[in-house]
Amino acid sequence: MIEAYDAGKYAYVSDFARCDILNRYGGLYVDTDVEMLQVLPSSLLQEEAFGGREYTGQVNMGLIWGSERAHPFLARMLESYERDNFEIAASWQSYYTVVQRAMDILRMEGLHEDDIEENAFGVHIFPSEVFCAYDAKRRAPRITENTISVHHYDASWLSPYEKVRR
Repeated sequence: MIEAYDAGKYAYVSDFARCDILNRYGGLYVDTDVEMLQVLPSSLLQEEAFGGREYTGQVNMGLIWGSERAHPFLARMLESYERDNFEIAASWQSYYTVVQRAMDILRMEGLHEDDIEENAFGVHIFPSEVFCAYDAKRRAPRITENTISVHHYDASWLSPYEKVRR
């Protein structure tokens, strides 16, 4: 992680820290640009692990992520981070995101690509309307009766120039 920090990959370091802390202690993670519209149902807190999909159908650990400590998915995520080499992969373009890591691991365990509710690798995955609630075409929230939170996609890791380009 020192190499990542020295290379200015703060989002990467934060993503690793999220997985490491949840692996050690369990609990909930929610990005700072997520707006909670409802209190989490207590049934979610009974899950071994849960998370949600973003509007693309990909599982995004930044929407919200709940997990018991030492969940096998988190162990696999940490193994993935330990294999990285920042001397070789020093550019932003080669940055393997937390979303890509999670998707690769969950796909190996049977995750589908559709924006559906399902279980993979002991993780209860919810469709985008539950924790993301964002319509990319309108670039606005898409709230339904099932929506618990909205991800506002602040992209704080991008420079102002990169945000405008997006």
